[in-house]
Amino acid sequence: MTHWTDRLDALVAGNAKLPPVTDYLKMGTLARWEPGAVLKAWPLDEVFLNPGGILYGGYLTCLADQMLTFSAMTVLSDAESMRTSDLQISYFRPVAEGPLKIEGRVVNRSRSHIHIDVSFTLPNGKLAARATGGVRRRADAPRRSPPSHAPADRAADLRVALRREPEEERRRLCHALAAGGVEGGRDLEAAAASARDARADRE
Repeated sequence: MTHWTDRLDALVAGNAKLPPVTDYLKMGTLARWEPGAVLKAWPLDEVFLNPGGILYGGYLTCLADQMLTFSAMTVLSDAESMRTSDLQISYFRPVAEGPLKIEGRVVNRSRSHIHIDVSFTLPNGKLAARATGGVRRRADAPRRSPPSHAPADRAADLRVALRREPEEERRRLCHALAAGGVEGGRDLEAAAASARDARADRE
């Protein structure tokens, strides 16, 4: 299992938070998935019909791109991400009723690409459209935690900051740093900030 397949499970279960574009375009989620294949049923929404009562062809392209992504997610590793690299679609029959059965299937995998077919089937079992496309596989850079400063580094950073203070104030604050160590240095930052505020008021 990967974080990709965990996401697919959540989509099937209806527990996943959907991206705003998915909600806005009413694309829906998934019915089921298995390695290399995904399936969904999309209920026809009249808002996407043209004046002749036929589903706008460009909308099928949106659904096809979504299914490319879902299909690729079934085979990606945790160390990979992806981007759509190409997408072509052929229309065979008008879509005027639903639900539309949409299947995505991985047909080939290489080191850099995953190639996928997506089919759109009408309620009568006839093929409405077919899309072919690919996603580019990308190796994600390892996630690095923010660097934690060792005490010596922290003290050095504070001393660099203190060089911007006037001579008399710098001498007093450096003495506090030497006496209190890095823990005292945290108080030192507050003291330096107060000194700057007081100086600004005097000026």
